[in-house]
Amino acid sequence: QGTLEGKSLQASLERASTCFWPTYAVCFPFWCTCHLLTFSVVPPKWRMAYASCCGVMWNAIISGRNQEAIILAEERTRAGEDSS
Repeated sequence: QGTLEGKSLQASLERASTCFWPTYAVCFPFWCTCHLLTFSVVPPKWRMAYASCCGVMWNAIISGRNQEAIILAEERTRAGEDSS
């Protein structure tokens, strides 16, 4: 993601290493719950629509977390510039 935003490979890897586990901690329960409901509650004819809605919600969650990471990185950069 970082390289698509114009960041260096090193900055992208650093961001991935700091964001992976927090994102995984949200991903695992989210998708387990979605799939549990998909195969236990949702009727077969609605499963594709339900799974698509879950995918849209997941994209919104990930986009929000990405935006938070961008804002945090900008704040750190500003704090570094202010202290010098």
